Amino acid sequence: MESLLYSNYFERNYNCSFYDYNSIPVENRRNLIVGIILLILYVIFEVLYLPCLGVFAQKENLRESCLYCSESLIAMVLALNRCIEMYDHQLAEKIFSGNKIFYWIISSLIYGFILGFSQFPQCLMDC
Repeated sequence: MESLLYSNYFERNYNCSFYDYNSIPVENRRNLIVGIILLILYVIFEVLYLPCLGVFAQKENLRESCLYCSESLIAMVLALNRCIEMYDHQLAEKIFSGNKIFYWIISSLIYGFILGFSQFPQCLMDC
């Protein structure tokens, strides 16, 4: 997107025309072991996430939006982390480095607890 919006800046800072791709053999440019490890980890984490989705989809949990909201907030924090990391690495270090990520996770849990305890129970709303 930046290459479309800021083409001059992109060409000046990210121009790779000086790099000769053929100077390094194709075999040395591929990292099969890292690729396989990443693929295996992806499959493991996706398989582990499926039971979580099953729990969220249960009828009694659909009424309790605190679970979904807390999980969504963590996903938004992760997306924010990735965007800030691409924009400014030093800012990302200030906000997310070290134990600070635990504050983000705890804030999501507190948000979920507040939602869980402040919402009107569904069984009383049906009466």
